[in-house]
Formats: sequence, C-alpha cells, structure tokens
Amino acid sequence: MDAARQHPATTTHRDRALLMKPKPLPSREIVANFIDYDLVSGLAIWSKSPARNIKANTQAGTVHRGYFVVRFQGKSYPLHRLCWLLATNQDPGDLMIDHIDGNRLNNVFANLRLCNNAQNGMNRSATKANKLGVKGVCWDAKACKYKAHIQINGKKKHIGNYADLESAVNARRSFEAEIFGTFAKLS
Repeated sequence: MDAARQHPATTTHRDRALLMKPKPLPSREIVANFIDYDLVSGLAIWSKSPARNIKANTQAGTVHRGYFVVRFQGKSYPLHRLCWLLATNQDPGDLMIDHIDGNRLNNVFANLRLCNNAQNGMNRSATKANKLGVKGVCWDAKACKYKAHIQINGKKKHIGNYADLESAVNARRSFEAEIFGTFAKLS
C-alpha cells in the first residue's frame, strides 16, 4: 500500500487540485447557459443538463470538504467561485472568495467577498484540537496564566498573559478587531 493511502490526512491528487492556485473559470456566458444562480437565496440550479447523469432543474454541486463543488466541462470548480462570476461578471483570478459567516455552504451573494489568502485566514474558527475552543488563547503552564497571541503576516505576536480566560479572550478579540477589521471573527 502506498504512503498516500496509509495516512487518512493525506489528500488525493483531486483534493490538492481544489486547494491549489485557482484555475481560470469558464466564461460567464457559458456558465450562465447551464447554471441559474439566485443571489438572494444562494441556490444554484442546473438550467440545462451538463452531463447524462445530471438532470436539469436540480441543485448544482455536491459537497466536498464542506464546499459545494461543481463538475463542469470536465473540470471541478468550487460553486462559490462560479456564483461570484455569475453575480459580478468577474473571474476572481488568484483571489479567494470568503464566506463571511463561515458557512461554506451559504452562497448567498451578500455572504461572499473577495479576499487574499491572509484575509481569508483571519476569520477562521478555532481548530478541533484547540482545548479552550478560543482561537489565539492558550494556557501557559509555566506562567500559570492564559496567553493571548495572534498571527500577522505569518508571524506570531504575543498580546499578553492574563490571570483569567475571559480577560485573555477579550484582549485577543480587541486586538483582532483592530488589526483584521471586517475580516475579524469576533464570535
């Protein structure tokens, strides 16, 4: 058995293709010929069948890694990128599309915004491995205090040490709002 199949965290070739530099999208006219996108509801419906196994008037996309992905003209595209194209007539190119509320399945146009990779990372939630459930705050056993930190331009910045969790969280959120602005995830 090869190494890629032994480790469950290893991504497949197809997964890596979705995570790498975004591929150029088809023209808006081609996409609009097959997909009807409702900006208010966020629903994307096949207006015409793109393949034998997909029926017209059905929801476009399948869920892959938390996002709707559409197989279209022999290639896979994240649906939110196609929604952006349909709504703005612009291919986002190397930029990313951020889901403001953090819900990767919510493609309502008002919930989508252009951003770079760093901005997209600013409003991520705490990981499952985070024991406190709060991004940027950890327990410092040596100091017996809660430590607040933040990452800016790939560098970790120490905010401070705090006697209680609430103070550390408030300091982190305050700093986050100041630095990240509208991209801060304050909840």
